[in-house]
Amino acid sequence: MGLFGWFRGKSADDGTRAWREAWSAAVAKLDADAIAALDAALRREPPLADDIEIEEEMLDGLRQLLAVERDLAGGRPPIVDTPIGSSAPIAVISARRCPSPTIRRSQPDGCS
Repeated sequence: MGLFGWFRGKSADDGTRAWREAWSAAVAKLDADAIAALDAALRREPPLADDIEIEEEMLDGLRQLLAVERDLAGGRPPIVDTPIGSSAPIAVISARRCPSPTIRRSQPDGCS
């Protein structure tokens, strides 16, 4: 099945349709326990589908969503990957007002 078929909701078979429904339920519930089952379903023999690249990306997205949720629940700002290759935390939203619009990396909150 191609990318456009996926966007239209057409599934190659019932296995991929069931996997995507389980993934959707895990995303809605923020269910970290579902990751192992979803990953095992992708790795089974015979394969779930000929090409599982989209499903692998979906599973990675779920992992990232859960990581952000854990950070936010712990009161930590999420780490934002920037185009310059840094993964240092940058205050995107902060109660503190920066005196300068320039983000400086010298301070953890981006303010100098």
